[in-house]
Amino acid sequence: MEDDDSSSSSEASLVAQYTVEHFRYGRSISVELNCATTTKGRNLIADNRDSTGLMIWPASHLMCRHLVLSSSLLLHEPSHTKRRPRRILELGCGVGLVGLVATLSEQQYRKQQPQQQQHENDSRFLMVSTDADSHVVNLCAENVDRNHTNVDGRNETVQMWSRRLWWGDSNQLDLIRTEAASNLGELSLSSVEDMDDWTFDQVFAADVVYPSTSGDALTSLFETVDRALYGPTNTPPSDPDETREKKCFLLSFIASRDGYRTPMKLLDAATRANYQIDWVPVSDNDNVTDNHESYECMGAKLLRLTRGDQDAVQHHNASLGTDECLVFPGLKRAVEASLLEDSSDEEWDAPPLSSSEDEEETMD
Repeated sequence: MEDDDSSSSSEASLVAQYTVEHFRYGRSISVELNCATTTKGRNLIADNRDSTGLMIWPASHLMCRHLVLSSSLLLHEPSHTKRRPRRILELGCGVGLVGLVATLSEQQYRKQQPQQQQHENDSRFLMVSTDADSHVVNLCAENVDRNHTNVDGRNETVQMWSRRLWWGDSNQLDLIRTEAASNLGELSLSSVEDMDDWTFDQVFAADVVYPSTSGDALTSLFETVDRALYGPTNTPPSDPDETREKKCFLLSFIASRDGYRTPMKLLDAATRANYQIDWVPVSDNDNVTDNHESYECMGAKLLRLTRGDQDAVQHHNASLGTDECLVFPGLKRAVEASLLEDSSDEEWDAPPLSSSEDEEETMD
């Protein structure tokens, strides 16, 4: 099924061709999406509009792979003591691929648990997928419905919504937080003053940081992440283990699109926001989710960003970029070479992970 979309007024110069595509991850997660495959006319990013979410971007596949793998591995553990995140905010959701894979994986996880554990873990799960482009948000809602996931239902234990959200818009975010808390039965409409304590467990974002992402946009991104995870008071939980194990920002990121510039912008913004960057290994060869389709990820990496003490974060992030670093290997050398030799931005290309690096569980 293909369809041309040419809107009027400010969008008149952007024409997108749509088709319904099918994506499969793991043994049983299958997603059907209406998305743009080609566009013509104005750039996807123009006139203070970002319409990149109309299309599927490579780093999204890595995030989906991780979500399906993590859910499957949990089912094979002898003990289900880990608390799964159940309140998730997605930024730059596009047409809904990552949010749908996360939601469908959660549904599958719950169905495959023993009956007793299903009753013990029947708390509601909510994925709120957001984007700044209203047309993209509408496409996401259409795709949620297309995949038989409950849209704005009030009785389902696993739900996915699509909402509009600009990075840095605290009022929009607080409206989403209030709606989510009320829906989950964690806030009565007469207790809005308690909203300072209601936060999301995790924030997801796939392929939202690229060469045209400005420093101001990254600042707004981290402001939104902070408010989503810690609320208006911006106070981390008193238990540091809870902060590290539960509260985090998962970012799927392609580091090599414009040499060292975009990785350096991300590293600088994260450090200023007091977020430590670590690499999350995502295996391509496991015996849990075989039969998965292979999608081009363009060397994307999954990063786990956690808020910490300012000095500790600065020390950790300053150590990134060495040749042995698993996050941005060789980045420091490339920056130094550019300063000394006036080399071009294209000279650094993040090398692919070797098989030995795939086995690493932590990043130095």
